[in-house]
Amino acid sequence: MKNVNEANRFNQLVYIRLTEACNMRCDHCFIPANPKKMSVNDCKKIPEILERISKSGDRIILQWHGGEPTLFGIHRFQEVLSYLNDSIDDRVIIHGIQTNLANYDSQWGELYKRYFQSRIGVSWDYKIRHARGEAFDSLFGRKVQQLSEDGIDFDLTITVSKPFHDWVLSDPSEFFSFIEKVRPKSLHLEKITKTGNARLNWPNVGLTNQQYSNLLSLIYLYSRSWMSVNKDWFDGISPLSDYESDIHSLVYGGELELRGCTSGVCDTRFHTIDSNGYKFGCTAINSEADNPAVKEVVSLITPKQLESIREVRVKSCDGCQFIKICNTGCVANTKVDESGECNGAFTLRNNILNIIKTNEFDETFRNMQE
Repeated sequence: MKNVNEANRFNQLVYIRLTEACNMRCDHCFIPANPKKMSVNDCKKIPEILERISKSGDRIILQWHGGEPTLFGIHRFQEVLSYLNDSIDDRVIIHGIQTNLANYDSQWGELYKRYFQSRIGVSWDYKIRHARGEAFDSLFGRKVQQLSEDGIDFDLTITVSKPFHDWVLSDPSEFFSFIEKVRPKSLHLEKITKTGNARLNWPNVGLTNQQYSNLLSLIYLYSRSWMSVNKDWFDGISPLSDYESDIHSLVYGGELELRGCTSGVCDTRFHTIDSNGYKFGCTAINSEADNPAVKEVVSLITPKQLESIREVRVKSCDGCQFIKICNTGCVANTKVDESGECNGAFTLRNNILNIIKTNEFDETFRNMQE
């Protein structure tokens, strides 16, 4: 398994929540639909924010997010993208977008070719994502076909929810057949966080840490042979590819990539911008702050608070063989839940380690016999 899209290498990742409205109803969304939205003028303040949080020469991913970011409108979006590209010349800007495809047409395809190198992020979920007026899978199938006809590649994000867990466990081959059918360039399996709608629907959508580790262990095991057949068109599965790479480097020597939520890079390199301005941290951990759809009062986390939380969480990690590549995972999730498994997915990492070692041993043994 190899590392996913090279564009994922960055110094800073900035989530930009253009609008928090959405044209879908999802049981798990960590940003419940609400009226907050940015204006073009709000977006034109982005360069001065980047000046404060990054340095000259940095690779910065601007991840256009929501809600559903295409609801911002294609002409306004193009105006903003053009302005930013013309205004920022001392940093490497990489545009990314995460969309549900409901608004996709060839006009959007032209914008993706011009500003996104013909490659976008697309969200699909099993049984927990609901389109308005049409079955989601029917809509998704049509739009993916149109993407292909227009020459747009996509990276697919799937939330690892309870329905997805049950589906894959029942027949892993069906899951991989689905991937072959829709043909994304890569796949990201996103662990569900107990925020937003997911918190309200947790009995139906939530997973324990142990269930998550066991499921991704199974997917990793199946993916090894599947990837060998499909590597000509498919880049990899994150976070599995990241875990595999860093575990191999940890054991056999090599550079640690340290990407992804469990590594802790999100503590210093993730940022959010919305209609109320700049927020420190990933869009998941501040998704409920100043959100009018959330009844509880949720405070923004500060860098100092996150540092303190992380210090407490890692205290019990002494002696763990993965401590150099794991920083306990997203602080939106409990470190050790009722299943007894940690949020850093120890069981998953240990299974990957054992598979890597077994594979290395088998290969060495075969070479000796030859």
